[in-house]
Amino acid sequence: MTENPKVVEDVESGVTVEFWGVRGSLPTPGPDTVRYGGNTSCVSLAFGTGEHLILDAGTGIRRLGEALSVEDGDLFILISHRHWDHIQGFPFFAPLYQENRRIYMFPVAKGRELFCSLIERGRLLAACEGICHAMYRRSRGSCP
Repeated sequence: MTENPKVVEDVESGVTVEFWGVRGSLPTPGPDTVRYGGNTSCVSLAFGTGEHLILDAGTGIRRLGEALSVEDGDLFILISHRHWDHIQGFPFFAPLYQENRRIYMFPVAKGRELFCSLIERGRLLAACEGICHAMYRRSRGSCP
C-alpha cells in the first residue's frame, strides 16, 4: 500500500504544502494509518520558483526525495529538533546523492552539533554502509 502525501494548496500565493510524514517516535505504515500516513515527521512547502522548504527529515523524507529527484530547484531543510524521529529518514533522501544539487541545512542551534557529529561519525548511517562514505565526504566541510 502506497501512502500519498496530504496536500494543501494556496492558489493565491502559489505555495503547496505536502505532509509526507506526521507520526511521532516510530513509523507505523499500514491499513490503520492510511488516513494520515505512517511515516515520521516531514512536511514540504513548494514555491512557484521550484524551491522547496522541507521541515524535518523523518521517514517521510524518503518518498519526498524520490519525488524531488526529478526536479533541480534548491532545497532548504529545517530540522525542528534533534529527536531521532525527525532525522531518521535523512540518509535515504535521494537528492543528497545528486551531483550539483544545492541543499541548505538549518538544524536548530542546539541540534546542529549533534546532527553533524552523527553524520561525521557515521552513526546516523550505520545501517546504510553503502552510502555512509558518500554522506561523510559530503558533510565534512559543513560540520564543526
